[in-house]
Amino acid sequence: MKKTLLLGLLILLAGGLFAAEKRLAVFDTSTEGLSEDEISWIPSSVRRRLEADFNDYTAFQLVDVHNQEAIKTVQKNAEKYAYDQATSIELGKLVSAELGVFTTITRAGGRFILSSSVTNLTTGIRLSTVTSDSVAEPVS
Repeated sequence: MKKTLLLGLLILLAGGLFAAEKRLAVFDTSTEGLSEDEISWIPSSVRRRLEADFNDYTAFQLVDVHNQEAIKTVQKNAEKYAYDQATSIELGKLVSAELGVFTTITRAGGRFILSSSVTNLTTGIRLSTVTSDSVAEPVS
């Protein structure tokens, strides 16, 4: 299911987005109809897999939006102790992804559906959307 989704995203985005290294953030996965137990692990598993696949198979630069507070703390310490500017993270680049990947996992009738869209974070324009076929198991 995830491979199909990523392939669909890659095909929909192939129109020139890979030529330049764009900054992309994969946001937390939302859910519909999942049990408490499923919510505890499926959304984060899907997000991590998408991040790994985008990292491995595309030229996108991934922006870590899930560890921002820890990164900001490291940045503050780097500035406080006058670390070399070449080794510090520019705060503006930390939170400035150009594109966002938003996913939803829906459970209906005992089956799972994964939908994903890529949105330009500057304009709010949705660039592509893809939905997987429903599957009986949450993991492939």
